[in-house]
Amino acid sequence: MAGLYIHVPICRRKCLYCDFYSCGEGVVATSALMNALTREIKLRKEEVSEPIDTLYIGGGTPSLLSTSDINRLLNTAYDSFEISANAEITMEVNPDDISHSYAGDLKSIGINRISAGIQSLNDSELRAVGRRHDASGAIKAMEILRNTFDNCSFDLIFGLPGQTLSSWKHSVDGVLDFSPQHLSAYSLMYEPGTPLSALRDAGRIREIEEELSVEMFGTLIEQTDKAGMIQYEISNFSLPGYESRHNSSYWKGKPYLGIGPSAHSFDGKNTRRWNISDIKQYVNIETETTEAMYQEEYLTEVERIEEYIMTRLRMKSGIPLQEFAQLFGAQQSERLLSKASGMINNGELLLSENHLALSRETILTSDAVIVRLF
Repeated sequence: MAGLYIHVPICRRKCLYCDFYSCGEGVVATSALMNALTREIKLRKEEVSEPIDTLYIGGGTPSLLSTSDINRLLNTAYDSFEISANAEITMEVNPDDISHSYAGDLKSIGINRISAGIQSLNDSELRAVGRRHDASGAIKAMEILRNTFDNCSFDLIFGLPGQTLSSWKHSVDGVLDFSPQHLSAYSLMYEPGTPLSALRDAGRIREIEEELSVEMFGTLIEQTDKAGMIQYEISNFSLPGYESRHNSSYWKGKPYLGIGPSAHSFDGKNTRRWNISDIKQYVNIETETTEAMYQEEYLTEVERIEEYIMTRLRMKSGIPLQEFAQLFGAQQSERLLSKASGMINNGELLLSENHLALSRETILTSDAVIVRLF
């Protein structure tokens, strides 16, 4: 099974922390973007030989598109690929784009999973990072979405400027009050080149202390556990059976096709490609091939092994050692276990039922643990 990702890189206003490729409304006409996206889908239909099990429309802000435009993307995908009857069809939305009619229309055209960027239920925290909705708008959106869809995922961010343990708990509890099937929670990152990073460097905002961030993460784990959610990946929690199938396919190294400016693709083996990060250039390409749209790289075996270790250890299930040996050979499997032995003995890693996984205590410091396995 393969995944299909469609990137809609338009935003009404870019959040201060975001380093994903996006641009403002009106940089190109929506009709031109739609023509380019559907054109790329059609041109690349021969690249996937297996059924599409997950389709994800992300951004940017896909909810700035009309439902007729979203329907056009879906219809083009269904016409171009074999899409499984029970495919997970996800769309990202911004809370202040949501109305009863818009949500209902999305469901009627085939969207069966919604991912909403709530981020916080504190107005000052939302303003601090340039979000365009407020807490009341987020609450209204969650109510509409939960009454419309059977599979909702809500996003939160901890470590926001001015955030306290109390305000974080308020946001977590407020989201969980709507009983979502899925919750993603990320630590705020000050990415180089973002306005947020510039504000910090100028002394206009301060990063929260690492100790407080650890406390916030602990609160998150406690509250999601009480809500019956499973932490199946470092930043992702779900009710049983509601794990994100699309994102899980990334972490498991499954093939996926990325459509749109800056979208990435992977063949499930050793070839990765990424589209140009220029929406004007993207919509103006007129050749009958996709070669002008992208660059690509071929992963060495060492790079494949390191990526496999890094992505699989993000998941609670960890590295399936039998699969690792099948993919990379017995010698590499023995080498991995040799490097892991000390960390198993001191409790940083767990070895159970032929799976190697992070312990709960090392989840927040996972990068430092993982790099020692390379």
